[in-house]
Amino acid sequence: MRKAVGQCSSKTSVKVQAKEPELYDGTRSTKVIGNFCLDVEKYLRQLGTCLEEDNIRVAAKYLTRNAKLWWRSRLEQIVAGHI
Repeated sequence: MRKAVGQCSSKTSVKVQAKEPELYDGTRSTKVIGNFCLDVEKYLRQLGTCLEEDNIRVAAKYLTRNAKLWWRSRLEQIVAGHI
């Protein structure tokens, strides 16, 4: 997902209706994880968000079940300064 952050440009671009990525539930499969990451990166580029914080918030919206629980735990650690 961080790759999409560096794609920001101040050039005028055509707005394209971005297809939202499918939800990721924490399935431990290289194929599923890879496809999710690619879909999120593509979506973020189409949205044109530039700030890493915004990209993280957007990407986190597409986490569900175990992935959502993991993210909530990770975010709490970040906020507490443990990471």
